[in-house]
Amino acid sequence: MATNTGQDQSHIEGGGEDPSPYLLEGLRKLASWGADLLAIPCNTAHYFIDKMEADLPKPLIHIVEATLEETKRRTSGGAWLLATCGTIKTELYQKHAQEMGVQLLLPEKSSQEQIQNCIELVKKNDLRGAGSLLKDILSSLSRERDLPFVAACTEIPLAFKAIGKEGLMISSLDALALKCISVIYDQKSLCS
Repeated sequence: MATNTGQDQSHIEGGGEDPSPYLLEGLRKLASWGADLLAIPCNTAHYFIDKMEADLPKPLIHIVEATLEETKRRTSGGAWLLATCGTIKTELYQKHAQEMGVQLLLPEKSSQEQIQNCIELVKKNDLRGAGSLLKDILSSLSRERDLPFVAACTEIPLAFKAIGKEGLMISSLDALALKCISVIYDQKSLCS
């Protein structure tokens, strides 16, 4: 299930159309095609999904919850949150982290703007530029506090890969995929 992150971001920033009806329509279509489990590989989209949780036709694996579960499993000292400006503004991760007992550190405004620029470079397929910018961001944040990085945007892992630093991140994509596999296999073992 794809979502237009630019449209999501635009709506969150105060302009653009609300993508909620399109997200719900897409999820309903997937369920009508036989999906027993839903997952959306876009962090920002979950801001809208949280508002329509009761209307979802099937169980949904929540990317934010899956990512924070993985963060909690991998570190007890907290982690830096690397996400779009829209995701930060919604406090989506911050809210769920507080509920789950996970400490997340937010970059200051200038670093957050660099993170958004890094994401935009990935979207433009400029992985070298994104990696270079990410390297500076990671260095700056690590000097402030040496913690792992939660890649809470599906573009960010590509920038990590461009500089060979995947080991420093907790990828929301990986966390979502692993959670989906776990739930699917748990359901299959119950049916056997």
